[in-house]
Amino acid sequence: MKKPLLIISFFILCLSNNPCFAQNTMIIDSLKFELQESKKDLSDKFVQKDTGYIDLLLKIGDQYRNSQPDSALLYYEKALSIAKAIPAFAFKAKCLSSIGVVNMVQGNYNQSILKNEQAIHIADSIGDKSKKGTALNNIGIVYASQGKYNEAVLYFEQAVEIFEELGNTKYVSYISGNIGIIYENQGKNDKAIFYYQKVLKVAEEEGDQSKMAISYHNIAGIHAAQQSYDLAIDYFKKAIKLHEETGDTRRISSSYNNIANVYKRIENYKKAKDYYEKSLVITKKNEDKRGEAMIYNNIGLIYKNEGFYSRAINYFKKASVLYEEMEDLGGKARVIGSMASLYNMMADTTGNKSYYKKAIFYADKALKIAIKIGELSKQQGLYNNLMHSYNKIGDYKKAFNYAELYNQIKDSLFNEEKTKAIQEMETRYQAEKKQFEIDKLEKYKELKIEIIARKEAENKKQRLLMISFIAGFVIIVIFSAFLYHLFLQKKRANVLINRQKEIVESQKKHITDSIVYAQRIQQAILPSQELIENVLGDHFILFKPKDIVSGDFYWATKINEWKIVAVTDCTGHGVPGAFMSMLGLSFLNEIVRKKEIIQSNQVLNELRTLIIENMQQKGEFDEQQDGMDMAICAINSVTKVCHFAGANNSLYIIRQGNLLEIKGDDMPVAIFNKMDDFQNQEIQLEKNDRLYLSSDGYADQFGGERGRKFMKKHFKKVLLDNSDLPMKEQKTLLEKTLNEWMNHIDKRFHQIDDITVIGMKI
Repeated sequence: MKKPLLIISFFILCLSNNPCFAQNTMIIDSLKFELQESKKDLSDKFVQKDTGYIDLLLKIGDQYRNSQPDSALLYYEKALSIAKAIPAFAFKAKCLSSIGVVNMVQGNYNQSILKNEQAIHIADSIGDKSKKGTALNNIGIVYASQGKYNEAVLYFEQAVEIFEELGNTKYVSYISGNIGIIYENQGKNDKAIFYYQKVLKVAEEEGDQSKMAISYHNIAGIHAAQQSYDLAIDYFKKAIKLHEETGDTRRISSSYNNIANVYKRIENYKKAKDYYEKSLVITKKNEDKRGEAMIYNNIGLIYKNEGFYSRAINYFKKASVLYEEMEDLGGKARVIGSMASLYNMMADTTGNKSYYKKAIFYADKALKIAIKIGELSKQQGLYNNLMHSYNKIGDYKKAFNYAELYNQIKDSLFNEEKTKAIQEMETRYQAEKKQFEIDKLEKYKELKIEIIARKEAENKKQRLLMISFIAGFVIIVIFSAFLYHLFLQKKRANVLINRQKEIVESQKKHITDSIVYAQRIQQAILPSQELIENVLGDHFILFKPKDIVSGDFYWATKINEWKIVAVTDCTGHGVPGAFMSMLGLSFLNEIVRKKEIIQSNQVLNELRTLIIENMQQKGEFDEQQDGMDMAICAINSVTKVCHFAGANNSLYIIRQGNLLEIKGDDMPVAIFNKMDDFQNQEIQLEKNDRLYLSSDGYADQFGGERGRKFMKKHFKKVLLDNSDLPMKEQKTLLEKTLNEWMNHIDKRFHQIDDITVIGMKI
């Protein structure tokens, strides 16, 4: 007995274990109240950034999911919009996975797969294996619902592998149940019942009513398939009783449907229709398209057996429309096969042989789908239909061929040994269950004896405690007097400490005010915005000091047709670095603007000479090694020729999707063991070239999942991947990328160096 409706049961348990319906209403009211209180405590701005608020929305969605999927979807999508805005990647993955579940329940399979694939992508990016396993299981369920069993098993096995690695035996159990359903739909009932009993055993040990009910339902389906009808109905009714306690209307509907199937098999059509109608009321209320389609098909089969052919065709058409909307291959095969069976019966009862040809047409069509999805039980029924049709029209050769195919599948699906194996498993399970109850009773007796012994020991302990309390109270009184004396001394000391604290805070404010004023001075001597626009044209400048003042600086000027631009990283940062940066700015103005030295390497040579002289550097062992790393370009605005020189820094040029790195010399602008002249490198620029100069601060920043440096390789990739964007947007993206790197999920890293990046478009 195929269970398309039950295939999602185990997954929903993976997300949450819902209590009974009455308790659900209480939980929803409580969660909504908590949601309103959160809005009172937080402004709208902070509500949008609160992961606790997202969690409440998800919990409310979980409670609505089985009974009111549309309401669940509203809460999940609201949670997703907030998770995207923060961003909170783990919650984003969970929201997408939950939305995928609702789409799956509603029969929107493609959308369900899309949402779960997005969840997997996010889970991979943050290394969250649990959320990846849940999403993989989701996709497996969708494929199983569509009858694509091989694809489903691949996803289930990946999910099992992940949860086994995480040691989550509970989730491994859930997904094993899904694998059992696949085996059942493929006609491998002995394997299927093994997995179902395995899940039931865990559920009974845990006292998990919802999972027990699902297991009862699945085991009932196996007994029905093996023609053990009394056992099947007994298990279905056990499942309904538990589903009613948990308020799971969707699964109650599924159990009604399957009981009706059993009554249909034993030709008690009145009871079968009663149970189908009960199931249909619930599926329509829950907007469960798959369940509704399946019931229409089943009612059509009853009318066919009773000889009401036009009514049967009407119900088959209703089912076919729904399966087409959902692109459910298994469902389509089922309805088309029903039509084939109907036309065979019409031909038999009316004597009109033209109906046999219609039966063959529909059976062939359904058989192609059944073979494609590997559903043996459906193939068996279709072979039987074809055998009957061809026999009746006198094509005995084809009838014989289909009879052989029918018997081959019958032997694999149903044989005495398999039925015996399943009955043995049932007997073994019941024996184990009784033993489990005996063990529980023995443990209860042992526990009762242990409780009495513990109570006696507790009384003895209480007497000792009372004696200890009296003795302790006397000691405490004496000790309290001593402590009061110490308290008075500490109070006098605190007065003195507070006075000293006020002095320190006053000095700190004075120092901070001075540094802030120094920042204004530093900003004032940097090139003006007007000059930068005139020299660089279409450009961006990313300038982020580590402290208030910076050891990095940028500089630009224009001498005749030459535009000169430089990015410099001085030794140190903060106040010491700022002193060096102001010294460097002063020297550059003197070298280029006053002396009009414009060749890049000559500027660096001259700057090194001035630094060595003014810093009185002699190259001695214990001498302060102050200096600068620099990248400087001189660009002819007429010929587009660029002269570049670098001191430990490079120039990056992006042209037509390729990045070219022009490396500088491996020596600083300061005294050094290597004192060669700096090299002047000439590059012919082209229109739309992008040029980038930077200090090492961006690439050296720590962050990410493992707290490592961003690295130049990653920095260059970011530049290249986004070089086609407008320059201002490139700056925004660089800032966003750095912020995400430094603030990775729950890890926060402080800036360790000054950061300067200049980009310009030719």
